[in-house]
Formats: sequence, C-alpha cells, structure tokens
Amino acid sequence: MDIFSVILDYFNKGGIVMYFILLASILGVAIAIERYIFLKKIENSKKKLLSISLEKINKGQVRDLMAIYDSENNTVSRIFKTAIETYLKGASKEDIENSIGDIAKIELPIINRYLYLLGTMVSISPMLGLLGTVTGMIKATTVLAEKGLSSPSELLAGIAEALITTAAGLIVAIPLLIIYNYLVNKAEGIIQEIEANTTQIILSLSSSKEMSIW
Repeated sequence: MDIFSVILDYFNKGGIVMYFILLASILGVAIAIERYIFLKKIENSKKKLLSISLEKINKGQVRDLMAIYDSENNTVSRIFKTAIETYLKGASKEDIENSIGDIAKIELPIINRYLYLLGTMVSISPMLGLLGTVTGMIKATTVLAEKGLSSPSELLAGIAEALITTAAGLIVAIPLLIIYNYLVNKAEGIIQEIEANTTQIILSLSSSKEMSIW
C-alpha cells in the first residue's frame, strides 16, 4: 500500500470533519504562498527604489524620481513620495514624521492583508480536530451503550475517528503557526525597513547641495 492510499484511508476514517480540516489547510497554504510572494516583491521594490532614490537625489533629479514613484505605484513608492513631497513643502521634522506615520497607517493593512485569515486557519484547525474527537467519542460511546462489546469494530471506528481528527488538526495547525509567525515578523521587519529607508532618503535630500532640484 503506497503512502497516498494510507493517507486516503486515514482521511476516510476521520469522518466528515476531515473535509473541514482539509479546507482549512488548503486556505492556509494558499494565503501563505500569496503573502510570501507579495512580501518578497515589496522587499525587492524597497531595495530598488532606495537605490534609485539616493542616486536621483545626488544628481538633483527629484522630478524624475517622483515620476518613477508614480510609475511604480506600490506601498514603498507611495511612502517615499509622501515623505519627499512633505519635505519639499518646507515642513518641519515633526510634520514629516507625522506624514510618514499617516501614510504608513494607510499602507500597513495592505502589507498585513490576509494574515488575519491565516491566523484564523491556525486557530480553527485544532478546534476542528477537537470537534472530530468529540464526534468520534460520541459514536464510540453510542455503540458501547447500544451493543456493548459485541461490536468491537464499530467501537474502534469511533475511537479511530476521534484520534485521527485530533492528529490531523495538529498536523495542519503546527506548520501553519510557524509560517504565520514568520510572515508576521517579515511584514513587521519590512515596515521598519521602509521607515528607516524613508529617513535615509530625507537625510540625503536635506544634505544635497543641489539647490535647483525642482
């Protein structure tokens, strides 16, 4: 018997709750993949735009830089653009920080999008396993009450369902929890890096000797 047949056999023995656990695992993996790809793109964009920003500022080509931000039109470019525009209006350091904070509040949900759903899959998977445990034990005790020990196969089927669903819920939840924590930390790290890069850009802009950048 190959591994697929074994898994399918356990799945069938786990009862209807296994379908919900399977759905939770599929949703969790799909969200994890989408978020990883998205955060990777943001990270790459951040590095690219920081390099371009510093280069354009040193050359006094801020107008070109703003056009690049408009063409990129992502979380990083919008934060960088807002910071530079606020600075060029002659705003104080406090006003610049406030503008960065305001745009960051708008962009933060985009970076953290769907992570709450992944967290939900992490939480619900063991609960579904527990539900399967309860339904399995109800079946086992019902058989025991009605037939006693005269039907051990039915009794063991209920116990097997209870144990299989518990294990399945944990098997899904544990990897998803690790992935969830990784993605949350990665998102927070990217946000902090964007803020640090924004400060670096403003400092570069303020120290530039080009007075006719516009």
